[in-house]
This record gives sequence, C-alpha cells and structure tokens, in this order.
Amino acid sequence: MDFSYTTFDLNAVLRSVAVSFFKSFEERKIIPVLSIAEISFPFYGDEKAVTRIFENIISNALSHGKSDYHFSSYDDNENYHFSFQNFTDSINESDIDKIFNRFYTTDLSRSRKTTGLGLTIAKNLTVKMGGSISASLNNNVFEIVVCFPKQKG
Repeated sequence: MDFSYTTFDLNAVLRSVAVSFFKSFEERKIIPVLSIAEISFPFYGDEKAVTRIFENIISNALSHGKSDYHFSSYDDNENYHFSFQNFTDSINESDIDKIFNRFYTTDLSRSRKTTGLGLTIAKNLTVKMGGSISASLNNNVFEIVVCFPKQKG
C-alpha cells in the first residue's frame, strides 16, 4: 500500500469508522460504548491506512467478540491511544502472543471462517506509520490498544 501523508484528526477517523459499523452492531442488538475524546488528535500520516486499521480491529471485535464493546481514545504527553475492548469467550491467554501473526485464528474462532489477516494488516499499517499496537486479555475482556506518536513542534 502506497501511503499518502496529510495531517488529519485521528478522533474524527475513529468516530467515522465506529458510525460505519452502527448497523452491524444494531443487527446484533448491541450498543457499543464510545468514549472518544472531544478534542482533536492531529496526526501526520495516511488517513486511509488509519481508517483500515480501525475498521479491521472493529470488524475483528464483531466477528470474535461477544458483548461489552467499548472504544475509546485518550492522550498523554507522548502518544495518542485508542482502546478497543470487548468480552470474548473465543480467545485464551495463550492466543495473545500470536494474535497479530499472519493467518492466525484461535481454535474457538476457526468455525467463523475468517482469514486471520485483519489484525496482521492493522499491525503492519500501524508500525509503518511509527505507531505501536498491543493486545491483552483480562477476565475475558480482550483489548487492543493502538498508539500513535504525537507530532513535535
């Protein structure tokens, strides 16, 4: 993927992507909790790539999550953080280290016929723009956190 760098608002992208999934959540009778900062998170990067990152993560959450969806953003002195959480019963602690590997699907999620590429693509795009991505599991709450560095100056 060739990148086209511009300055844009990361929070606006997250809001737009979350809204684009509204019908899918509605069909499952789910209302995700959105805690997106009301301030702008200006970032110099590729907006289409960030859109793809957020789409892949939310799509993965819909495919493999069960309930309690929560998408949020916050910042600190160095980075913008984006958290995607959901309750799941198809991921185990042993899956976490492999979750971003190409074609990896958990044993419990194989019946859902996914390619296992969504989170790999999200990681590759995030890293290519200087960001980081991590996953964790705590009491069956699966979380992916994407961080992008704040621009200096």
